[in-house]
Amino acid sequence: MSREGPFVLSVDQGTSGTSASLYDAAAHLVASVDVKVSSSFPRPGWVEQDPFELLESIREAVHKLVRQENLQPGQIECLGLANQGEPLLLWNLETGEPVYDAIGWECVRSGDLCRQMIEKGLEPAFRHRTGLSIHPMWPATKVPWILENVPESHDLLKAGKLAFSSLDTWFIHHLTKERLFVTDPSTASRSGFYNIHDRKWDGELLDLFGGESLVCPEAIDSAGYFGEADFGEGWRIPWTGSALDQSIALLGQACCNPGDTKVTYGTCAELWLVVGHSTQDTGNLSTSIAWQIDGKPTYAIVGEAGTAGAMVVWLRDRFDMSWSNAELSDVAQSAGGQAELVFVAALSGLDAPYWAPHARGTIYGLTAGTGLEHIVKAGLESVAFNVRDVVDSLSKDEVLPISDVVKADGGMAANDYLMQFQADILDRTILVPSNLEATSMGAALLAGLATGYYSDMDFVQQTWQLSRTFEPRMSPEERERHCARWSEAVEHTISFHSKRN
Repeated sequence: MSREGPFVLSVDQGTSGTSASLYDAAAHLVASVDVKVSSSFPRPGWVEQDPFELLESIREAVHKLVRQENLQPGQIECLGLANQGEPLLLWNLETGEPVYDAIGWECVRSGDLCRQMIEKGLEPAFRHRTGLSIHPMWPATKVPWILENVPESHDLLKAGKLAFSSLDTWFIHHLTKERLFVTDPSTASRSGFYNIHDRKWDGELLDLFGGESLVCPEAIDSAGYFGEADFGEGWRIPWTGSALDQSIALLGQACCNPGDTKVTYGTCAELWLVVGHSTQDTGNLSTSIAWQIDGKPTYAIVGEAGTAGAMVVWLRDRFDMSWSNAELSDVAQSAGGQAELVFVAALSGLDAPYWAPHARGTIYGLTAGTGLEHIVKAGLESVAFNVRDVVDSLSKDEVLPISDVVKADGGMAANDYLMQFQADILDRTILVPSNLEATSMGAALLAGLATGYYSDMDFVQQTWQLSRTFEPRMSPEERERHCARWSEAVEHTISFHSKRN
């Protein structure tokens, strides 16, 4: 039996998988399917993905969902996309063919270049224009590597045919009948080439990385028209929303007002704090555009707190592939207070607020009595400590005060041990919504707002539903002891690996 609808289709294309979800007129999740995607690691610290595999995963997820729900063409009102944002793709604008695989946001191959640029004193100007620190995460820093190592890219650059984009633009180009060449400001603001004040591609930044002749997509409203997605079999859907996955999770968490804060525990943990319609400089954190609607940007302060879901993958791959987040919580609980380890989980370097891409994962305190449960516990705690350091950086930089209540989403928000420890170590209340997939919901809300299917931001506020609350219960003395040990471990880890790079 077919559902009635109409529905909003949300596609969340992430590092480890692609989900397609349906939302109804009340913004309730109706159904969802997932398709796994792979990454390759040609060298230590290098991460790549096949863009064609990612593109096909979107098609597969959409077709799987409409078959599962027995939908007919016309029952889907519109489509919203949440994209990874920071992967780099350079491609032939005439043929649509990539010159190289997508280089992942975790990839550190541009680490030496970033270090040299910082030593030359280029970071202040870069930060002022982009809101970002110079770091291998950003696509701009990886452009020189492709130009130096892929001859075709250099030829296309000289001919003015080399397209620069994140994956969203390439997906839109291939999936829409109009073959549009567009992105949105939230994704553009994470590229390293976009001036967040002027909201334009910056020629001087392009020159800085040797990409003066790169062709960059038009940055249109996040809630706008991105073409008509054609999935075949009669499925043509207006594409009316597209934004960075982490930023759009703010919308999914109904964080719309200055000071509203959420942490998404995805592959990495990212804290986003809504600023409003004007930019605000920060010290060790980033300033980005969360979304743009009706030509008006909403800015946010961002702390890219590094490893989160990647820690779960690491633990599963090495110990037990069947573990769920709830089971990992039980394993951590079983460790009790014994054999306290400190695990600096720099699996791909350390991000905000340390910005030490050369650092590597290090465990302190191993003894003959250390068991698997202690490593799991320390791994989960490392995620919470990193988020706390981001919050501390916000306080030190005297930017917009963070709320006493922080909303959490993403897969690891299902881990009760992590959520309680996060509340304890932050000394703040953690709220977990009934729908942990805030990114998916945010993409749906954005697309629905563009068409009028969802009315306004007041409606967005009303969609949020609480599932669990975690209040801090750790004493100030115990919190200080934990944090002091963590800070010392981070300091030693950065110092140790600095001497070996």
